[in-house]
Amino acid sequence: MTKRDVLSIALKVIGFASLVLSIAGIPYLLMIAGVPSVSSRNFNLYGQVGSIVLFAAIAFWFIAASDSLSQKVIKDDKSIAFPKSLGSRKVFDLALKVMGVIFSVQGLGLLARVIGGRLFDAAAPRLSSMYWSNFLEFIIYLGIGGYLLLCSSKLSAWFYRQPPAVGGKADE
Repeated sequence: MTKRDVLSIALKVIGFASLVLSIAGIPYLLMIAGVPSVSSRNFNLYGQVGSIVLFAAIAFWFIAASDSLSQKVIKDDKSIAFPKSLGSRKVFDLALKVMGVIFSVQGLGLLARVIGGRLFDAAAPRLSSMYWSNFLEFIIYLGIGGYLLLCSSKLSAWFYRQPPAVGGKADE
């Protein structure tokens, strides 16, 4: 594994984490949309839509351009002392599993917030839409975390696919 491989993996991980965080912002967007019309609602709604779109676009750019960016940033392509059996795809797969654990733990924290919020729902019924957005965030985080833990090898195979002109196989 070379320095460029390590930077490319880091950029892909940053891009994927950013994509997950932009998806996790959708329940907050739904909560804002459900608020009765007030003067700041439209401003907050457009701001949230803009931030989700921008965050997702930057995430896709990091994922798509990680290899070319790493070639531009790192001129010398010296090898780093890693075991031969530990290729860049396996390191990326491990990074996805670590992110799966992190997102799962974040999801469980959101579940605790939802349960605590439901206990006080009778006292403040107007806040119930906020707790439902937390519940949707919990579903997103736990779902993505579980997917990364169980199916990270499929996702890393997709990330490391190559066009047919280059060989048509995933990088092993």
